[in-house]
Amino acid sequence: MDGYKRLLSYAPEKKRELVLAIFFTGLSAIAQVFSYFYIWKFLEALLASNNLQEAMQYAVVVIVLLITYIFLYFIGVALSHILGFRVETNLRKKSALNVVDGSFHFFDNHSSGEVNKIINENASNTHSIIAHMIPDITSAIIAPILLIIVATNIDITFGVLLFLALIFAFICLKGMMSDSSFMEAYLKVLERLNGETVEYVRGMQVVKIFGASVYTFKSFYEAIKEYSNLTYQHAINCKHPYVSFQTILNLYISFTIPYGIYTLTRGSEPLEIAAKVIFFAIIGGVIFTSMTKIMYVGSDMFMAKEAVDKMENLFEEMEEKKISHSTYEDLQNTNIEFKDVTFSYENAPVIENLSFKLEGGKSYALIGGSGSGKSTIAKLIGGFYKVDSGQVLIGDKLLESYSEEFLNNKIAMVFQNAQLFDLTVFENVKLARPEASDQEVMQALKDASCRDIIDKLPQGVHTMLGTEGVSLSGGETQRIAIARAILKDADIVILDEASAAADADNEYKIQQAFAKLMEGKTVIMIAHRLTSIRNVDEILVMSQGQIIERGDHETLMAADSKYKEFQEMYAKANEWRVKSD
Repeated sequence: MDGYKRLLSYAPEKKRELVLAIFFTGLSAIAQVFSYFYIWKFLEALLASNNLQEAMQYAVVVIVLLITYIFLYFIGVALSHILGFRVETNLRKKSALNVVDGSFHFFDNHSSGEVNKIINENASNTHSIIAHMIPDITSAIIAPILLIIVATNIDITFGVLLFLALIFAFICLKGMMSDSSFMEAYLKVLERLNGETVEYVRGMQVVKIFGASVYTFKSFYEAIKEYSNLTYQHAINCKHPYVSFQTILNLYISFTIPYGIYTLTRGSEPLEIAAKVIFFAIIGGVIFTSMTKIMYVGSDMFMAKEAVDKMENLFEEMEEKKISHSTYEDLQNTNIEFKDVTFSYENAPVIENLSFKLEGGKSYALIGGSGSGKSTIAKLIGGFYKVDSGQVLIGDKLLESYSEEFLNNKIAMVFQNAQLFDLTVFENVKLARPEASDQEVMQALKDASCRDIIDKLPQGVHTMLGTEGVSLSGGETQRIAIARAILKDADIVILDEASAAADADNEYKIQQAFAKLMEGKTVIMIAHRLTSIRNVDEILVMSQGQIIERGDHETLMAADSKYKEFQEMYAKANEWRVKSD
């Protein structure tokens, strides 16, 4: 019940619908039971009393009660669906808000497809669990209890037989209802099977080309075997209680016949006994249906708990390593300082006890091998992650002391894999500063050397980009991203391998765009193309999360430095050519 209560807590505004759904479904169950009572009265009048007129009156009452039952049950189901849809909607809304506000650490460890799958599957499950479980359980509990009371009033012996059948059915149900350990194993195996099936389908071309079979895909085959073995074993475990359950309720009528014969020998009216046997045969089916609904309560409860657990665990992960920003909004200068900063993506630190200071208004380049911590420093300055220990200061104040919106407006970042949205060129650039005038947007595109891109597009700056529009090359995409950064006019600019995807022509134009973007800013540049960083004010050489050298190009080249070694290796690499025999 814990999972069910937690699900309902996501729609407190629909508590009234919950109460009304239970109320109307309960009333429908009462109407249903009364309809069966009057079916008995109809049979008694028709067979025992041979009173056709009275039987017809009871038949009308039965029809009215059945219509009332259907009407009330429909209202209860409609209300429970409203509640279910609201829970699902609120979960999706909360998911969307958490995704928008989620930490970068979370998205480093979870693909968008994985997040989308968890949200969609579990949100959909919560709707079906709530929408169908409320009316099913309400009617499955109320109807059998009332039927036992009605049956006992009609004939106490028949009522006792029905009660004993009900007790035996409950015992059988207990043996069939899955415990939490099985459900956990089942959902885990099912999730693995679904994942392996997707991978198998994605590799269908390879399967057809090489004539491979399912046995070739070991993980997929093992997932199928594991799923089949688990479900087969569960079916074997449930075999005896399920057969007993089916037998006792479906053959309930066979237990009433010997008693009916016995009462006939004691002088009872044959037609009255026949009416009772028919009546008890009818309500046996109602009991069977109710017990079948109850049988699924355990799995539904577990599914509810599993769904809400997965969603809430996702929400918690989104908040991990997220910076708690304050409200300060005044940047005195653009100095950047790290004080004993340690940061790790998982358990292994990427940088450890790192301290350095960068003066505002200057340009800096970070270089080093892969994994040296260059991009990590850029992301920490950008406020992407919360440090494990130490302090990051911007403008001589803790990064956390600024409001998130203010900090975002003061820092512009251009990455190697720049992202453009399925919007026009103009709209993509204007995202940086929505209040900017059309003239300012066009000037930013001009400053980013985008004129040649715009001239070749069918609708110029109003050409749609993306899946439903035009595709740009990597270098062209970078220039549009730089135009966006120019329009933003932030005080601090971070360029992380921003020209890596450019060809020779785009490289030249990107460098022109960089020159415009960097005017009067504090710039931190990460680049593998060492020719692009010679004119920066200071170069910082990194290795294993530490700054091992710093200085301008001339100073570092004059010394026996790691930077000089990098430059020499870069020069040799550029001289390399494929020679023909």
